[in-house]
This record gives sequence, structure tokens and C-alpha cells, in this order.
Amino acid sequence: MAAETHDGNMATPLGIYTLDFAFGTAPNPGGGLQYVQVGPDHWWDGDMKSPTYNTMQVCKKAQVPVRHVAGRAAPRTSTSRSTRTQS
Repeated sequence: MAAETHDGNMATPLGIYTLDFAFGTAPNPGGGLQYVQVGPDHWWDGDMKSPTYNTMQVCKKAQVPVRHVAGRAAPRTSTSRSTRTQS
């Protein structure tokens, strides 16, 4: 864990975070957050130059923008977006 981080340094940032939604491959388990049941068409945009960077995207693999297929940000199911709340 680190007090100051940036993309690519492989450190978990310290702080208090809120979650916009929960997700998983299983049906909605219930709870207070919006839930997304993900499947093969869900993927996380890991392209730091993309306007949708660090967000969940949904589309067929054939429709994924070329920059995501050729680079390291290939379509996949990944983690939920979080936003930092200043403490």
C-alpha cells in the first residue's frame, strides 16, 4: 500500500473509496449496490489513452475498438470501478 500511487506502479493506494456498483458471474446475491452479472461481452478498458479508461465496457469481441484488441487492454472480465473520497 502507498500514500501516493499512479497507474502502472503496482501499488494499492491508501484511502477511502466508494463503489459505484458490484459485479460477478453469479446471479445478484442481493445487497445495497446496483449489481451487474457479467459475461463474455463484459471487459475492462485498461487503455490509459482511451476516453473510457478504467471503466467496464459491454460489447461483442468483434465490436471492441481495434486499439484494445491489439494492445494489452484486450477484452476480459475485470474489477469494478471505484472513486476516491478525500479523507
